[in-house]
Amino acid sequence: MLAVAISAIAIPISVLGDLLLWLLGSPLIARNFHLEDSYYLLYAHLAPAWLGLAGAVAATRLFDLSGKKVALYAESAAREHAQQNALLEERAFYSQPRILEHALASLDRSQPDRINLYFVGVAGYSEQDVFMKEVHYVSNFFKARFGTTGRSITLINNPKTVLESPAASVTSLRLALNQVGKKMDTDKDILFLYLTSHGSREHRLSLSFGSMRFDVLDPGVLRKILDDSGIKRRVVVVSSCYSGGFVEPLKNENTLVISASAPDKTSHGCSNEADFTFFGKAYFEDGLRKTDSFIEAFNIASPLIAERDAKEGYEAALPMMNVGTGIRAALNQYTAEQKQLALQRSAPTRAEADPEAQVKQSPISCASCQ
Repeated sequence: MLAVAISAIAIPISVLGDLLLWLLGSPLIARNFHLEDSYYLLYAHLAPAWLGLAGAVAATRLFDLSGKKVALYAESAAREHAQQNALLEERAFYSQPRILEHALASLDRSQPDRINLYFVGVAGYSEQDVFMKEVHYVSNFFKARFGTTGRSITLINNPKTVLESPAASVTSLRLALNQVGKKMDTDKDILFLYLTSHGSREHRLSLSFGSMRFDVLDPGVLRKILDDSGIKRRVVVVSSCYSGGFVEPLKNENTLVISASAPDKTSHGCSNEADFTFFGKAYFEDGLRKTDSFIEAFNIASPLIAERDAKEGYEAALPMMNVGTGIRAALNQYTAEQKQLALQRSAPTRAEADPEAQVKQSPISCASCQ
């Protein structure tokens, strides 16, 4: 553009006349000068050159060949996206306390005639959907399989759920477990806590939401939160790299602790497109689909994880489990109760078992109405 402008300024006014002649096909330009003179050679070609440059400028402005409009469009789209994110963050900032309060208030109290299972799911890392999808699956699976409807809460870091589900932070986890501790019968009921995210070599579970960074969740912090909640019987499953570092600090007589990997090993399968991590699929979809036992599900899942790690060319994750004697007995009792309840639900009523009894009773019932 600058070069074109400079060329245009240097063109004498007389060139405009020559340009008109050139457009009309006149040979006068060439004949008016001594063609052996290089200056006049240049002058003779200046008119058509000027026309070409002018046409190029016109085309650039008309069709925006410079790409300026594309750049402006990209900048506008990016600015709009940033504004939408800012709006989402602002709405989430004011909505999250209400969302968490509603989720906590929705927890039901323990049923006194049986062992109740309470589920708390944590998806800690917002940049990949696999953690959100995994917690959603497990939450729904537990409602259908173990009757945790009304006794289930999920804490999820993901833009897709930020206006629906409480975010996962140390604070929200503490509040959730404290509320579970208040609603459950701590002498008989059982907590199932599932945490899935990235993990570090220092055994810190990632709790992050975009640019926000929450307090660190490590084994010591988690143990204190659990102890302070008053929850006695615990199943804690941690799915992350280096999650074996949680096993030793969390274990006790009344706790079953399961990790997706050894303390010094990585776990696998956390791509954004996946529905499950390797551990999540093996333990929940493959293991618990075949058994009601949380312990036996681990025994089913472990070789499946090892096989898949080897097939994909990864170093073995080496999942870990520690079972306290007290929680083992409690889980056995819970499983027995669940089987008994299932039998009761599937048992036919007297009328269904003996249709004739229903027929015999019908006249009596009608007579009473009369």
